[in-house]
Amino acid sequence: MVPSLEPKVDSKAVEAIDTKGSASVVVVLDVDPSGSDAEKAAQVRTALDALLETLPPGSYSHESRELTVATIPMTVDRFGLDALEKSKDVTVVKQSREFSPTAVSDLAPSLQSFSPTSTNATTAQGANLAWANAKKGGGATVAIVDSGVAVGHTFLSTAPASIWEGCFATAFSLYTSPCPNGTSMGVSQPPIPGSAAPCPVAQIPRCAHGTHVAGIAVGGSGATAVSGIAPEASLVAVNVFSYNGALQRLSAEEGDIINALQWLYNKRATFSGLSSVNLSLGDGTLNTGYCDSDPLKGFIDQLAQVGIATVIAAGNEGRSNGVSSPGCISTAITVGAVDDTTGQSTSFSNDGPQVDIMAAGQSICSSVPSGTTGSLNCTGPTSGPFASLSGTSMAAPAVAGAIAVLAGDGVPSSQWLIRLQKVAQASVCVQASGYVIPTLRLDVALGITPSTTYGCGGSPFGVWDNSTAGAGTITVRGWAIDLGQLETVPLHVYVDGAFAQSGLAAELRSDVGAVYPFYGSNRGFSIPVTVNGGTRNVCVAMINQGPGSNVWLGCRSVVVPGGSPFGAVDVVMGRVGGVDVAGWAIDPDTALPAQAHVYAFRGDGSVAGATAVTAGNFRSDLGVVFPGYGPNHGMSGSLSLPGGTYSVCVAAINVAGSGSNQWLPCRSAVVP
Repeated sequence: MVPSLEPKVDSKAVEAIDTKGSASVVVVLDVDPSGSDAEKAAQVRTALDALLETLPPGSYSHESRELTVATIPMTVDRFGLDALEKSKDVTVVKQSREFSPTAVSDLAPSLQSFSPTSTNATTAQGANLAWANAKKGGGATVAIVDSGVAVGHTFLSTAPASIWEGCFATAFSLYTSPCPNGTSMGVSQPPIPGSAAPCPVAQIPRCAHGTHVAGIAVGGSGATAVSGIAPEASLVAVNVFSYNGALQRLSAEEGDIINALQWLYNKRATFSGLSSVNLSLGDGTLNTGYCDSDPLKGFIDQLAQVGIATVIAAGNEGRSNGVSSPGCISTAITVGAVDDTTGQSTSFSNDGPQVDIMAAGQSICSSVPSGTTGSLNCTGPTSGPFASLSGTSMAAPAVAGAIAVLAGDGVPSSQWLIRLQKVAQASVCVQASGYVIPTLRLDVALGITPSTTYGCGGSPFGVWDNSTAGAGTITVRGWAIDLGQLETVPLHVYVDGAFAQSGLAAELRSDVGAVYPFYGSNRGFSIPVTVNGGTRNVCVAMINQGPGSNVWLGCRSVVVPGGSPFGAVDVVMGRVGGVDVAGWAIDPDTALPAQAHVYAFRGDGSVAGATAVTAGNFRSDLGVVFPGYGPNHGMSGSLSLPGGTYSVCVAAINVAGSGSNQWLPCRSAVVP
């Protein structure tokens, strides 16, 4: 594994132990599991068992088991932490983070009374057109990892085809677990009916969060504007939030989220058609770039590898330059919130380079559990309470539901985000803090409303990595992506101010694919250009294909080898009627074949015969010795001569760049 550049032990874990005597941590083992799920679990289990044998008895507890990713939640004291820091089997130890729901109403002790309900959110997002074409997510399943779901609510109980439940919420500090008997499930356990019930909403209104989120994804029937995006999809309800009634707070431990994601992966065959996992939660931190060292990434990645997308809310801190974790993970689909009545990003939505798509998140009407206190300020299509809530928490499940509709329509997982980011003339591209981000239009994603382009456009971007100079050539290498197109980016190379060569950014670059997974890995370029020797000014331009403009990658001075030609005369053989000559010649100013003149001189120095030859024959030995010039520099020729003795000489002709003609050593030949 690649060594981490961060400290091995998170200072926050040390601080927690100093304060409380123990800390919940996430331990990354130095093992890269491979093979089948059973083989990966066995490899992780073996590494974990070996590690635990080195820890002092009683210094650890609550370690997670049966994981297929070598990232292990556990609780340790000072002795355990010291042993982890010394262990060669551990790469990183991080303090387990706590996550909160990402609805704006979670900032107050009761449900807020928002502006009038945005009952047209589903219409603005094109869901009504999908429903009219019988595309409602049937056969697909959405997992809601949240504060539990009141699955008996009429908005839900009559909608999803099937409902499964699980609970992974550990009691800690002053927080109570809502799981049956206060005990979190194991990652290999079957679903338990009733286990995802929300915490007491009469005591803590925030406990309604998960039921509201679930309704946005899969509630209703599609017969009314207030409906889930995928009303015929099935539901997996997972509760990961413990609660503190006195503080009116919900909190999800990182280890519980890890276990929930592992459970969904382990039991995916049970949840028929599981296509998306919704995480409307965040830790409130600011991440201006991708956070791919996040412990949750491995679990999100393994879901993606089996065709299950993880959809994450961007967070509600109103930032203009980044998102909270885990929405900063590059392989997740990160969702910001738009006010569908204005077409603008909301004041609370985090906007940043990690946001893949926007969806309606202002004043969204959906289900809440019976007994919920606060302002029940909207009317739903069924019995049971409804409320309007705002937040990126409300935007994310719309995208999770849209993925279920795409999956139910047979669209492969590799195309989900591509489809969701397509735009049509009528669809909205949101100017969000300087970023131009497409908004959810399910009708466009399904092809019901035609799309003319991908994304919201923009100029291409990329990197010119390096240039190498060879014999008469310069090769420029790098990568390029066009924000507005999935097609390969054309490039133009200019030498000394003149166009010299074109090429495409279509070569495999797995490193680029890892950073920009949506665009794929075939974004590299390697373009050779034929030039004369000397110092050349080389410029590379990316050619824009849609909205936007061409972009220069820059200009550089490149020194190309040059000089006089060189070579050798290998064979001069006299025969009846003349001589045969063979050898090779290279002009260092060009990789193209050199020219040579062959002369036969009499004893008095007069010319008896001459001919011109091209040194362009294949010679594998030359390709090995002079790889920069290639193998096509062999030459051969003949002169017709009467009988006699001759001095046969070859002149290598300078055909490009600097230098002068060069005589190769002469050889004697006798013509019978």
